[in-house]
Amino acid sequence: MAASAHLPPYDISPESVFDRIGERYDDAFAHNQGQLDACAALIARLGPGARVLDVGSGTGRPTAEQLSAAGLDVTGIDVSGVMVELAARQVPGATFLQRDLFALSAERTAELGEFDAATTHFSLLGEPERVITGLRKARDLLRPGGFLSFAGVQHLKSDGDAPVPFFDFSYVPAPCTADSLTALIQAAGFTVHELTSAHH
Repeated sequence: MAASAHLPPYDISPESVFDRIGERYDDAFAHNQGQLDACAALIARLGPGARVLDVGSGTGRPTAEQLSAAGLDVTGIDVSGVMVELAARQVPGATFLQRDLFALSAERTAELGEFDAATTHFSLLGEPERVITGLRKARDLLRPGGFLSFAGVQHLKSDGDAPVPFFDFSYVPAPCTADSLTALIQAAGFTVHELTSAHH
C-alpha cells in the first residue's frame, strides 16, 4: 500500500517517532488479537514468576499487561521516554526502563540480568541484518533454553519499495514472509517451534 503524499518519511530517530505517537498507539494496537494469542502461547510455556523481557514495550499494552496479569515478572524496555512513562502508569505491576536494545552496554546488560523469555512484537523492523542483530542481542539476555516470541510486519517482496503509512509517518519495511521470518530467527540462533500469521 502506498503512503499518502503528505506523510513525512520515517527517517527521524525512533525516540522522536514514538514520543510523538504516545498514547495514540493504544487506539490502534492495544487489542491486537495476534499479539494476545502470541502472549497466551508464551504464558503456557512459562511457570509463575518467570522473568520476561518485553523489547519495544511501548505503552505496555497489550503485551506487558497480559504477561504481568498472568503472574510473570515483566521488564519492558523502550527507546521512547514518553512510552516508558505511559507503560509505567498503565501496567504498574511491571518494570519499564528507557533503553535501546542496540546500544546496551555490558553494564546495562548486567543490570537487566537474565530472562526466561523475551518478546519482540513489531519492535524489530527494517533491514534483515538489523533484525538479526536485534534478535541476537535479545538472545544474549536469555537463560539457556529461554523462549522468544517474535512478531513482524508481513511485507512481500513484490510490494517493492512502496512506503507503508504509520500514524503521521511512513516507512519501507524489509520483505517479510513466513519463510524469510523463519530464516531471520534461525540466523539469530533460535529454533522455531511455532509460526502463525496475524494482522497488525
